[in-house]
Amino acid sequence: MPFKAFQRGKIRMAKGSLKLLPIAVFLLLCSCLSVYAIGTKLIGQETSPASTVVYPGVWVVQTFKLNSSAYVNTVELYLMKNGTIDSLFIGIYEWNTTTVNLGKKLHSQNYTTLPTSYAITQFDFSKSVQLMKNKQYALLIIPNGIHDQNNFNFVGLKMNTSNPYPDGQRYASSNNGQTWNSYDTQDLYFVLYGSWITDPVDVIVQFLPIIVLLMCLGMALAYLNKLSKG
Repeated sequence: MPFKAFQRGKIRMAKGSLKLLPIAVFLLLCSCLSVYAIGTKLIGQETSPASTVVYPGVWVVQTFKLNSSAYVNTVELYLMKNGTIDSLFIGIYEWNTTTVNLGKKLHSQNYTTLPTSYAITQFDFSKSVQLMKNKQYALLIIPNGIHDQNNFNFVGLKMNTSNPYPDGQRYASSNNGQTWNSYDTQDLYFVLYGSWITDPVDVIVQFLPIIVLLMCLGMALAYLNKLSKG
C-alpha cells in the first residue's frame, strides 16, 4: 500500500473517532446542565421544637429570600388542623421591608385536605412562581373557618423560637394584614421546592473546560480535513 494512501486511511480513521467525541461531550454537557439547573429543595427551616396555634381570622407570615433566582412549585409545612377548618389559604407575596407589610401577590391557593395530627405536608401550586434572588418574600398562611368562642377550631404550625433562619422571621396579624406583630426570634417550619434559574454566566464558568475541549476538537478536525485533502 502506498504511504500516502495508508496515511489518508489513518487520517480518515482519526477523523471518524474525533467526530464521535463531540457527541459524547455534548451528552455529558447536557447531563451536567440538567443536574446544575434543576433543583429540588431550594430553601427551608426544618427544626421545629415548638408550635403556634392559628385561629380563623389570624394571618401568619414567614418571610424569606433566595440567594439565586428560582421557580417555586411546592411548599412544605409541618401542621395539623383541629375542629372545623374549611381550608387553608397559602400565598406567596412580595414583602415590603420598609412598611413591614405585604406587597404584590404572586400566587395563592386554598387547600382543603389537612392532617388532623401534626404531619409534614406538601402543598403543590397550580403553577410555578418565579422568585428573584436577594428579594424579600412572604409566605402567607390563613386558616379559613369560624373562630368559635371555645377556640376549638384552629391550625397548629410547627416552628422554632431560637431564630434558626437568618433571612426571615414570623409575623402575625389579627386585622387582615393592616398591621403586623413581629416575632424576630421565631421561624415556622417551611421548605420550598422548585428549580433554580441558572445564570448563563455561571454556566459558562462552570463548564469552561468542556467548552475549551469542544473548540480544540473542532480545530483538530479542521486540521485533519486539511491533511486528507493535501
